[in-house]
Amino acid sequence: MENSGTDKEIAEQLSRVRKKNWKDRCLEAQSLEKSAGLVDGVVLLHLLDDSSSEVRRQALDALWTAGVASSQLMPAARVAARAGLTDTDWCVRSTAAETLGELGTQGDIPRLCAALQDREWVVRASAAGSLGALGADAVRATKRALGVRAARRALEQALSDRNAHVRRYVAVALSRLGDPEVAPLLEERLGRERQNRARVGLLSGLYSLGQRERLDEVLALLNDPDMFVRASTADGLSEDTRPEDRPRVLSALRSYSENEENPGLRTNAVRVISKLERAQDD
Repeated sequence: MENSGTDKEIAEQLSRVRKKNWKDRCLEAQSLEKSAGLVDGVVLLHLLDDSSSEVRRQALDALWTAGVASSQLMPAARVAARAGLTDTDWCVRSTAAETLGELGTQGDIPRLCAALQDREWVVRASAAGSLGALGADAVRATKRALGVRAARRALEQALSDRNAHVRRYVAVALSRLGDPEVAPLLEERLGRERQNRARVGLLSGLYSLGQRERLDEVLALLNDPDMFVRASTADGLSEDTRPEDRPRVLSALRSYSENEENPGLRTNAVRVISKLERAQDD
């Protein structure tokens, strides 16, 4: 009887939501994320078949957040993300790849390796970032599994991606694996790389692998004419700065934030500074 009642509740909620226009269905997905009950999770799963790609993306994003907050909904979020990797909309595929970076398992590495071949660079970049995250998790758990080696091989090939943003994500992902043997590969690529949008990832990766002398080159990119390079540099410093380098990095970031003309980048710089200051106080 209890299951029957639950099924009825799901059916009624789905019927109510599907009668709305796509914008209101998106709002419904957002509200279901906040309540995050089991019924809500099932309704969100059904919304992954919605005719609107924006509703599908919002439903997946809601399941991602709910899966982080609730172990009960984590399996549903994983199922949704795996299915989302084959969605017709690139934005949904990108969100799916990002979700697996946080909620996925080592078994998802082959799926993300395949996503490195996606026709849209945003999806490839998201897949690279998630491969780095899952690989780093495996290294911390001392699980040198076949999947991690497969991730490294796929990332090494993707280091020659035609898009500079993807190459940046790939370089950082490779460094996340914590394998010193990756350094010569990144150095070789750096010697040939002409686009700073990719160089920032290569330099940051080498710095995180122990080449502290690369920090000068990383900090110099805070003054690059390209706003994407400046933003990527600040974001990388928020994750990779070594404790002994924090005072120097904070000084460079404060100077950068004072001179940055783009309001969004200035706000992001303040966020990074606050994060590093908190870490320094701990």
